[in-house]
Amino acid sequence: MKEYIVVVKAGEDLTTLDSELAANSGDSAIPNRSVECCDACPHDSRMTHWMLTDEEAQALKNDPRILDVEIPLKDRTDEVVIESVARQAETFNKTTTPTGGCNWGLSRSSSIVDNFDGNNSIFDSYKYAMTGDGVDVVIMDSGIELDHPEFKDAAGNPRIQAIDWFANHNGVVNPHAGSGPMGPEWYQDTDGHGTFCASISCGKKYGWAKSAHIYCLPIYDNPSAISAELGLDLVRHWHNNKGNSRPTIVNMSFGFFYSIDAAGTQGGDHGQVWDTFTGQMDVWNFGDPGYADPQEIEDNTDLNSFTKPSFRSSAIDAKIDQMIADGIHISIAANNNYEVQYEYEDDPNDNYSDFMIRPTFAGGAPMYYHRGSSPRGTQHGGAEMVVGNIGVQYTNNQERLSASSANGEAVDIFAPGTQITAGTSNVNSGFYNDAAHPEDGAFKIGNSSGTSFACPQVVGVGALYLQNEPTITPAELKAKMLHDAKTGLLYDDLNWDQKDLGKYADHTTNNKGLMGGPNKVLYNRFTGDVFVRLVASGGGG
Repeated sequence: MKEYIVVVKAGEDLTTLDSELAANSGDSAIPNRSVECCDACPHDSRMTHWMLTDEEAQALKNDPRILDVEIPLKDRTDEVVIESVARQAETFNKTTTPTGGCNWGLSRSSSIVDNFDGNNSIFDSYKYAMTGDGVDVVIMDSGIELDHPEFKDAAGNPRIQAIDWFANHNGVVNPHAGSGPMGPEWYQDTDGHGTFCASISCGKKYGWAKSAHIYCLPIYDNPSAISAELGLDLVRHWHNNKGNSRPTIVNMSFGFFYSIDAAGTQGGDHGQVWDTFTGQMDVWNFGDPGYADPQEIEDNTDLNSFTKPSFRSSAIDAKIDQMIADGIHISIAANNNYEVQYEYEDDPNDNYSDFMIRPTFAGGAPMYYHRGSSPRGTQHGGAEMVVGNIGVQYTNNQERLSASSANGEAVDIFAPGTQITAGTSNVNSGFYNDAAHPEDGAFKIGNSSGTSFACPQVVGVGALYLQNEPTITPAELKAKMLHDAKTGLLYDDLNWDQKDLGKYADHTTNNKGLMGGPNKVLYNRFTGDVFVRLVASGGGG
């Protein structure tokens, strides 16, 4: 008997299901006994924790109301780890050092064409009238250096709001009040990743939303970090009860990955992969013809030797659904796993159902590696924005993705994320090639690459939209940003999947295409010296 989280699908009645589980009798899916509840989750309408046998948990998954039945992440530390999506600088850069340059996304994503035109740097003027004023930006990451000059306004006033996340907000009882208090390192950052993301999205010199309020919520690489699950709940409670009309947009440059002993494949591994060319699911074993060694398996299945497979948690993803339903805007880094990511389809015969099994890991459970990593919503085409990384190299005179960036149909948009210059913390992980901040030598800037740093470009531009239209829903913001994105500018290979074997052979090479992903580049429609806004009669602005 062990603790399981029972997560219902969006729109299902959790109360009825809870009553059935607590009753003395059941059916083919519900245990024929009164099940012990170990966490009623009164703050949550999608999940409850129950004590179940493994067999009962497996049977319960057959109930059509249930999204998943899974072991809590706190009990899976030997299988699952949370990591930042990008942690180091690369050598294929727009600028080779952080000094003498600025976040090139500010210029590139304010242009309707590739204004770099193959050059490593250009002299340009980023012209803007929108600064994210009136918008709240939450950075869920490693923390933020509280007194960094990037996070002051034009008058020198701090913009980081050092709130108590565990307090009651606007008189509403916080269901997690007993989970605090916040640790002493909460408003510190000894990794640099969170400060870097905050600078790209909201920095005074290097960012977009130069007037936004900034909120810090550390979930990894910080002695005061809390779990991602708790962090998501805290953001939702605070947003719902903060008592003002300011919109909330959250940057999530992190992801979950299986902590297997080694990336790639090895003897004993086996699995299945959908073959688009033949229209069938191929079962493979390490050593089979076409799957004879790690390179052949990589070419045919997308299981590469660089990174470990992505992991999805239904509990995490259901919390994303709830945040979006409550009006919170979310941008998520697609990850740097060199992988193609597929959307869920009703037909199980597609690449979303590809998996690998390593008999010595997690009891031989399938690892579904083509679904991207949590956090993600559970809804097909949900309102969260999943962001891939534009690199600095070209194919056929077109910009192309960074080799490490995830791509495919589950990615929504691509933004500059390679060799980005922004503020970082004075004490950091050493991955930022840091230098003195040009406006205050007591603080640091750095440069680094990854979808982690493409994601806050989308958050920053999203904050500009929300300044203009603070009441739009997450789905409406996403639709507007995708509509305004510039199309057809990225290199692609439209014939990539028309092969019986080897369709992933170019995925980690210099000829990397979009692999079914959208040819959309982030665009800031608010660029310019003056912004004119039409308001209702009698209004102003």
